[in-house]
Amino acid sequence: MKNKKTIGVKTGYVKKVNMKKKDIVLTKKKKKPTLKQKEAFKNVIENRGNVSKGMRDAGYTEATAKNPKNLTESKSWTDLVEEYLPDILLAKTHKELLTVPRKIRTFLKGDLQTEIEEVDSAAISRGLDMAYKLKNKYAATKIKFEDENKDLTDEEVEDRLAEIRRRREDLLEKSNAKRKAKSA
Repeated sequence: MKNKKTIGVKTGYVKKVNMKKKDIVLTKKKKKPTLKQKEAFKNVIENRGNVSKGMRDAGYTEATAKNPKNLTESKSWTDLVEEYLPDILLAKTHKELLTVPRKIRTFLKGDLQTEIEEVDSAAISRGLDMAYKLKNKYAATKIKFEDENKDLTDEEVEDRLAEIRRRREDLLEKSNAKRKAKSA
């Protein structure tokens, strides 16, 4: 990095100039999480993964909090989650929690009667689920919708609507005829 100068250019970029090679490289500055994002992150942890509630508690508007993906899909949020929940920590904790037992002791009149060791799978599952959700590690549920009418002309659409209306009228007439027959 010797013989390099950093000169600020347009917002969000850094211009690095190598004086020996006489080349210029523009690199994007790493965007740091805002205080509001940090507060939202803290609130999400406290709210057990409820991002919308965490955002509202951090001061985001109701409209913004209704679309939490605007926050959770941002680069600075991803960096924040990675800072506090690095993948290596999740993997290590996952491995430990799957094998670490909890002790259950029963007492009778102050005397220890039994002591059992077992894995607290419910707590492990909830903690890992929340961590993986925060890190967007679950596959998104995607529904593919294909509009079979997208290539129709206006005239063809009108023809189809007319056909649907005709069928509806036929069904209504049959239904009314059945009602009249039952009442007679």
